[in-house]
Amino acid sequence: MSKILICGSRSITDRDLIWTAIKESGFDITECVCGMARGVDAESRLICLKLGIQVTEFPAFWEDFTESPCKIKIDRNGRPYNCLSGLNRNKRMIDYVCPDGKVIAIHNFSSGTLSTIKMARDRGLEVFEKIIV
Repeated sequence: MSKILICGSRSITDRDLIWTAIKESGFDITECVCGMARGVDAESRLICLKLGIQVTEFPAFWEDFTESPCKIKIDRNGRPYNCLSGLNRNKRMIDYVCPDGKVIAIHNFSSGTLSTIKMARDRGLEVFEKIIV
């Protein structure tokens, strides 16, 4: 069973480009691990669902202040949120695909994706990286 974490920049929404990168990876995907953010996450989720591939969702819990680590900030609407929720979610996804999963990262140097790539490589996961400029 090949758990593949597909992640990337929120600003990349071109489904054809994302599908091309997934194919270029050469990975046999039997389960797509998805962080549920807009952009690459959302588009790859739709691609996998259309192909009949199981999707396992890992949303970030922005309003969970019991999560560790936690750093509270205030959003533009005056609501508090845990600004480390995305990082915590990315770590949960890496933990889930280890030890034998793989990562497809489609990005334009977004900090969250770069952090996820580093976590994956530090854990010995194979990473296919597609940089979009």
